[in-house]
Amino acid sequence: MVVTVRLDEAINKDLENLTKKLKKTKSAIIREALHSYLANIESKKERQIQEAIQKCAKKDYRIYKEFESLIDEDI
Repeated sequence: MVVTVRLDEAINKDLENLTKKLKKTKSAIIREALHSYLANIESKKERQIQEAIQKCAKKDYRIYKEFESLIDEDI
């Protein structure tokens, strides 16, 4: 799939410098950066869900247990 992205002058210059240092194409660097960003977002989302679950457990154990049973059922 082809995606077009517009970069400002500074980012383009940084990207060009990085391509020379790493001996990789712009596309390869952008793919790696996007992959890393998406993985980071997913990890952050999982942490936030776990934090919310722990807060729920501390505030209302009954609701937490109901929620836990739903998770156990793979819903």
